[in-house]
Amino acid sequence: MLDANAVQGPELRVLVTPICQLRCTFCHNEGQPGEQNTWKGNSLIALRRVTYFSSDKVDEVLLPIKRALGVSRVHLSGGEPTLHPDIVGVVKRCREHFQVVKMTTNGVFSPELLGQLSEVLSSLVFSIHATSWERFQQIQGRHLPDARAEDYFTQQMGSVLLARDLGIPFKLNSVVLEKETTLENIEFANRLGIEIRLLRDLGNPYFSEQIIQSIIREGDFCLEDRQMGFADSSGYREIYSNSHQVRFTVKRIQEVYLDGMCNQCPIIAQCKERFYGIRVEPDGRVRLCVHRDDPGVLLSVDEFLNGPLSSAVRRAYYSQGDPL
Repeated sequence: MLDANAVQGPELRVLVTPICQLRCTFCHNEGQPGEQNTWKGNSLIALRRVTYFSSDKVDEVLLPIKRALGVSRVHLSGGEPTLHPDIVGVVKRCREHFQVVKMTTNGVFSPELLGQLSEVLSSLVFSIHATSWERFQQIQGRHLPDARAEDYFTQQMGSVLLARDLGIPFKLNSVVLEKETTLENIEFANRLGIEIRLLRDLGNPYFSEQIIQSIIREGDFCLEDRQMGFADSSGYREIYSNSHQVRFTVKRIQEVYLDGMCNQCPIIAQCKERFYGIRVEPDGRVRLCVHRDDPGVLLSVDEFLNGPLSSAVRRAYYSQGDPL
C-alpha cells in the first residue's frame, strides 16, 4: 500500500475553508488575514464572508497546475476542512485526477463523516496538540465556550481512535508548545501505535527546538532515519527512537527559496518557512507565501502559470535544499 504520509514529492495545499472551531494561537491559517470567525455564546459566527473551495475549482485551478508542474498529490487543509458543506464531494473530485489526496483536520467532526472520508481519502493528518483534558483546557479552554470545549476534546480523541479502527492511514501532528504536554502526546501516540510528528511553533521556533532537543537528550533518543523530499521547504523529516521502542518524527524546514520572490523579499531575514509550496485559496487564487498578501505572492492561476514564478516553482520543486 502507498504510504501517503511519506515524503514523496511536491503537493498542492488547498485551503478549502478558512473557518475553524478551535483557537490555536500558533496557527497561521495558511496565510489568511485576521480572525475569520468567533464565538457568540455557543454559536460559531463568521466575521467576514466565508468562501469555500468548490468541486468545480478542481478542474479550473488544480488540473492546470498539475499539467504544468507534474504534481500528483493534493493536501486539503483549513481552517477546518470538515466545516466545508461538501467536503466529501471535493475529495471525490480530487481523487478522480490525483494519485494522493490527504487532509489535515482537528478531528472535531462526526463519526459518520469520518466513515465517509475514510472511503475516499488516501490518508489523514490529525492536528492534536493535547491528549489529556487538562492540557486541552490549557491550550483551548479560555478561547472556547465551556459547553463546547469538553465536547470538542471528546470528539478529537474519538476521531483518532475511530480512524485507527477503520484502518485509514493517518498520523498526528503536534506543535511543540511545552515539554510535559509534548511528552504526554508522544506517550499517547506510542501506546496506541500511531505515528506522531513534532512541529516547531513558527511564532517561537527556537523555544520549541530547545524542548525537542531536551526530549531527545533526556530520553536517550537516537536519530534513526532522515527522509528528504525533492519539493518545497516542508519535505524533510527526522525519525527518532530509543531502546524502549518509543518513536517520533520531527518536521524540519529545508533551505528552499523561490527565485523572483524570496530573493527580493523585504522580510526574508525573519522568514521561518522559506518556500513552503503552492497553496490554493478558497477562491481559487494561488498563494506562494503565508507571510505576505501583495500581488507578487497572491495570483490568479493564469497569472501564475503564464508568469515567471511557475518556472521558478518547477526549479524549486525538483531541486533539494539543505535542512535547518
